[in-house]
Amino acid sequence: MAAPPSSMSRKGSMGSFGSSSRMCRLNSSSASMCRLNSSNASIGRMMNSSNASMCRLGSSASIGRMSSVTSFQSSASSGNSSSSSLFRGNSVMQVAQRSNGSAVKQVIQELQQTLDDCQDRKLVGSHDDEEGEDAAPVSQMAMLAQWASVDAYYKVVIAKYEGIPVIINAMETYQTNVDIQAYGCTALQHLNNKLLIQQHGGVAAMIRAMQLHATNITVQSEALQAIQRQGPKLLGQDPTMLREELFPSLEHAKDMFLTKAGKDACMFLIQFVTAVTNTSPTTVRECVSGVNLGIATSS
Repeated sequence: MAAPPSSMSRKGSMGSFGSSSRMCRLNSSSASMCRLNSSNASIGRMMNSSNASMCRLGSSASIGRMSSVTSFQSSASSGNSSSSSLFRGNSVMQVAQRSNGSAVKQVIQELQQTLDDCQDRKLVGSHDDEEGEDAAPVSQMAMLAQWASVDAYYKVVIAKYEGIPVIINAMETYQTNVDIQAYGCTALQHLNNKLLIQQHGGVAAMIRAMQLHATNITVQSEALQAIQRQGPKLLGQDPTMLREELFPSLEHAKDMFLTKAGKDACMFLIQFVTAVTNTSPTTVRECVSGVNLGIATSS
């Protein structure tokens, strides 16, 4: 018979088995770590792929925003004379993403070219009113009114490329076109160069728009707000114009169903014109400084 294994042999066997078991567990742990690393690598690839997709999506969104310029030009050319409140609510037209002012410059140049062409037709004796109405630069005026309404950056760019005198010239050239007048009043309302507007006859152009389009709520409301924003200091320089030209239009407009902002501007202007034209020189100076009417002056 074989001798039973000694206790040392059994211990040695148990030791070997325990060591092998620990090695197996270690190998299993290593394999788990490898699988975890592989999973992390997969997740990383998925995240990179997702980020790339998001970048492509963002690029598509930018292209979509840029293409909205064309769609706005098409809708503006239909001749819809909406108010600036509609402009402010239309986030679609936050246009050229401030990349540069080239789009604004191009629109101003196109508007100036249209005005030059109109002047040339008058010089050669053309009296085709229908042709003149078809050539009216409504879409360009709508674009400038929109830019002036939504972003301070574009106000600076419009002034830089001499957009203010071009807008006023368009209002003078197409006096009977209600859309040109409405968009012109909206643009002048929001542009900050009040002295330049005054010097180029902007106030007179807006008063004339109110006179020629006395039943149009949009023209009346936008013109009233634009004239009010000129401020007492500039408006007070010509009391005769206020009394003889503006005041009759104010008396008419106050009974119309204007926008709230238009109605408020009308009431303010009635009080201001009355104070400037019917009181002593001392009171006039106080009104022009903004003391009596409680507003700041503009220059």
